Amino acid sequence: MSAATQQRRITPMGDTLREMPGLSKVLRGLVYHRGCVLVGHGDRQMPYPTGDYNSAALLADGGPLQIAGADANGGLRAIAKQPNVRVSIVNGASLAIVVGDPGPDILIAVTCPVASTTATALATALNDNAQVAQLASFTFTGTGAGFVLAFAAATIPWVRVLGLASGPFDSSAWPPGTDEPCDPNAVGVTAFVGELGLEMDDSAPPAAGQICYLIDNQTVSANFAALALPLCCVEVRDGQAMCRLPHKAAA
Repeated sequence: MSAATQQRRITPMGDTLREMPGLSKVLRGLVYHRGCVLVGHGDRQMPYPTGDYNSAALLADGGPLQIAGADANGGLRAIAKQPNVRVSIVNGASLAIVVGDPGPDILIAVTCPVASTTATALATALNDNAQVAQLASFTFTGTGAGFVLAFAAATIPWVRVLGLASGPFDSSAWPPGTDEPCDPNAVGVTAFVGELGLEMDDSAPPAAGQICYLIDNQTVSANFAALALPLCCVEVRDGQAMCRLPHKAAA
């Protein structure tokens, strides 16, 4: 499948369908349609991007946090699983990752020899850290073989699934650099939640209870992808994956 470019039918499982208020801001410069997957990006909402959040999109345009490396293969990208998560990289003799709470934010403080630490190695270390894994997801840019750079503390965008759009929305004519306040109860801003049908890609369909991954605004895959948001597939029915939106992690 590919991203929805027109209205989708919203197919609920049983009586799970509910309509919930959206966020009070919508990302500028976009058009979306009824039934597409909506996500929150900080305090703004937007349609889920094609190819997930592993992209070169700028933070201001609804992309991940872009952490520059020594070259195109040494950068990192990150999204957060909760608000107020920051990350920094400091040059040091050996690799160390410390998760602390220096104030209103949670800081993932990385120390490493930047002249010899590759983006692949650092992304792996971050994702393998149990504390970090609860807070954020990281991946590398390019091949990941380039070296990282020191990076001042910056906030990682909190990205989460809101539900399916209740109607169309068009912010393509908004002035650049604005995220207009909107009525969270307006049609097109509100989101349907519940166990709802999404399209599947050409990989093996997910099994009941399996975690699958969003790859665009209407499609899930059984295959893991870096910075793709997870959903739980409750059942495969009539060619659709009935997924729980929003995703709730198991206790």
